[in-house]
Amino acid sequence: MGNITTTKRWTTEKQTALAAWMQARGLSDAELAAALKCDRSFVFRLRRGQRELKPCVRCRFLAEFGAQAAATVFGEDEDGYADAR
Repeated sequence: MGNITTTKRWTTEKQTALAAWMQARGLSDAELAAALKCDRSFVFRLRRGQRELKPCVRCRFLAEFGAQAAATVFGEDEDGYADAR
């Protein structure tokens, strides 16, 4: 058998930031999924670091919750670019 490698798609820092942000606002996976027009299981996996953040979901998040929330959760500025820190 060949070696199986796994890659962490999302950093622990970002998944923790998303979970903390959701908890502070009292949002469930289902509620965030409805706001982002995606599946609840996708949000669950994203929050747990098992799914990659898709650009279309990133844009919906930015449009729905604003630049400050995106910067808090994803480390991005108002244009959606990752912070260089």
